[in-house]
Amino acid sequence: MKNQDTWNRPELQDCDVLIVDDNPENLKVLGDFLAAQGFNVRIARDGSKAVASAKASPPDLILLDIHMPVMDGYEACQILKATPSLQDIPVIFLSALGETFNVVKGFECGGVDYITKPFELEEVRIRVNTHLQIRRLLVESRAGFRSSFEQSVVGMFHLDLDGRIIAANRRLYGMLGYGPHELHMKAIDALGAAASDSCLTDAVKRIAAGERMEAPVEAEYRKKDGQGVLCRTTLSLVTVGSPRDRYVAGIVEDISAIKHAERSLARQAAALEQAAESIVITDADGIVQYVNPAYEAASGMAQEDCLGRRFPVFDSAHEDGDGQPGEIWRTITSGEPWKGRIAGVRKEGKGYVEEYSITPVRVAGAGIVNYVSVARDITGQLQLEEQLRQAQKMEAIGTLAAGIAHDFNNVLSGIVGFAELALDELPADGSARDSIGEILRASERARELIAQILAFSRHKESRVASIHVQDVVRDTLKLVQRSISPSIEVVAELADDCGPVMADPSGIHQIVMNLCTNAYHSMQGTDGRLNVRITQTEIDKEYLQGHPNLLPGTYIRLEVSDTGHGMDKATMQRIFEPYFTTKGVGKGTGLGLSTVHGIVKSLNGTINVYSEVGVGSTFAILLPVAQREEPSGLPAHTKGTPDISGNERILFVDDEESICLFVEAALSRLGYKVVTLTDPVHALELLKSSPIPFDAVVTDEVMPGIRGTELCSHIWRIKPNLPVILCCGYPAAVRSTPGEEGTFAASLTKPMNVSDLARTIREVVGKKPNGK
Repeated sequence: MKNQDTWNRPELQDCDVLIVDDNPENLKVLGDFLAAQGFNVRIARDGSKAVASAKASPPDLILLDIHMPVMDGYEACQILKATPSLQDIPVIFLSALGETFNVVKGFECGGVDYITKPFELEEVRIRVNTHLQIRRLLVESRAGFRSSFEQSVVGMFHLDLDGRIIAANRRLYGMLGYGPHELHMKAIDALGAAASDSCLTDAVKRIAAGERMEAPVEAEYRKKDGQGVLCRTTLSLVTVGSPRDRYVAGIVEDISAIKHAERSLARQAAALEQAAESIVITDADGIVQYVNPAYEAASGMAQEDCLGRRFPVFDSAHEDGDGQPGEIWRTITSGEPWKGRIAGVRKEGKGYVEEYSITPVRVAGAGIVNYVSVARDITGQLQLEEQLRQAQKMEAIGTLAAGIAHDFNNVLSGIVGFAELALDELPADGSARDSIGEILRASERARELIAQILAFSRHKESRVASIHVQDVVRDTLKLVQRSISPSIEVVAELADDCGPVMADPSGIHQIVMNLCTNAYHSMQGTDGRLNVRITQTEIDKEYLQGHPNLLPGTYIRLEVSDTGHGMDKATMQRIFEPYFTTKGVGKGTGLGLSTVHGIVKSLNGTINVYSEVGVGSTFAILLPVAQREEPSGLPAHTKGTPDISGNERILFVDDEESICLFVEAALSRLGYKVVTLTDPVHALELLKSSPIPFDAVVTDEVMPGIRGTELCSHIWRIKPNLPVILCCGYPAAVRSTPGEEGTFAASLTKPMNVSDLARTIREVVGKKPNGK
């Protein structure tokens, strides 16, 4: 009884024991006995039923007979040990086969014990208790190891000797973004280490072969989402029991943050060395401790000449409190950063401006220990800002000029129109005809003045073609030489090998005439020299930094130089403004150079001025060379005078009442039936409601409420076959192209005369489907 009490431990009670035997008597005897010992007994009459019962509810121990129908004990044991959830269940064979061969085979199949029949019940009880106790201890040991394995703060894995993952802890799964057991039995290559660095795979092979690991392996693991994680892995070979029971253990530490910090420090050091800005670090007394290469290049001083000396920006700052150095020193020693601009002159005598930012560096418990100075040369930036302000000013003036030109064209259209009507009504020998003629001639001069304004504001329509600038300049200089004083020497240096540019020949002519006229006026009363030079040049990156509106490539350079009185800086800043002139009253409109500026900008070029008082001025123009020769886009002249009369019904829309009155009178004389309106909204309503259809619509572009091009779109939707003629003070205001679906059929530029309007009406009415 003492022995029985010793082995019947309370923790072993209620254990499930599965008895497998085809002999009913054995099942009853053994089952009753074990049940009396406190075990939960289950029975099975063959091996297949035993396997099914174990899979349905795993027991704590199995007593297994060998010789049975359907499936013998050996086969049943092999199936149980091949099932992961059942392989740890102890199997004790009970058999009448007591030969050594049978015993050995039982152990090879995975059995933990072998009892030969007939058996003693007490022996069976002791062996069952022994193996249950061993299993309990093994489970507890594994649980403790599993707990430390799972709760480790570093990733851990176990590999078989072929490099397959047989166990991994939660930290490793979380580190790599996998779910539980997703890595089980996968090769170490599945972690992606071999794809980026084969050293981990090689190290596993060496450890599995018995080599010692000298140092941890740093390799990149691949997370489930494809991202890389840099890790340090320590490998070791672990032997459990016999030498055959070995595995490779790995401890994995994520060192991405450490490496990132190292790389960040390296990048910061590289940034300091390679920064375009000048960087200087001083101690708390302003003594230089570090300068970067950019500072060496800007100052012209080598690093060894700077270290240990006072930073020049702080010179005299300690003693006197006056001037900029004193202000800088007071600010930074108070713990505040200082920002500002410092102007200076370089060794070669060239002025510059640098933008400084000087910041105190504090350390806890030590106060200010360093000052970091960052300086950037903003000389070029300031020049660009000045150019931008000038460009914005010119753009604003151009917009204003274009608006004035539009309104002026409207007024001039009425003047020209009614003057032409009055001229037709006067007798051929009347003196009033001469007066009306003077009105028309003055109107033509006004038209030319408007054209100059539009050229300046880049709203003038031009006929662009591929031309050689030197040919146009050569012809223009013939006129220049006949119009200036013989005391002025004209020298032309025109290279013949320059490529073509896309430009309006009249625009190039206007540029040269205006620049030469301007040069002539600056040399009046002297024996001066006018030099016109044309060359072809390549624009490099350095030049582009000061001219952001240009693109790299080949350009034609047109220079007009004079030996006149020159200009000061204030004058040069205003010479391209409309109506600005240094000439006396009545000696110029002030539109010449502004017109040149507008034409050059419209050709995607640039113009620069170099002048010195008492020496002279040079205007240098750059125009981009065309990529290829293109045929002229100028229309061919038509012969003959077409009939401009008609009897069609015309709707005319313009917000200027005087133009409406002139057009109605003029077209009515030619036989047209004209309806005029000053409101485009009323015009649309009339088109929708009128029982008598119109043959054409003539509309102004710039009107309150609805623009002319928008009116065209509305008309196209309700009457798609009705042609529309668009009138505008400057063609650049038109936002669509004639002939496109939903747009106008033709356009006219104001101020327009009767013949141009009537001729255009005849052309578009003739294009109408089913037209008259």
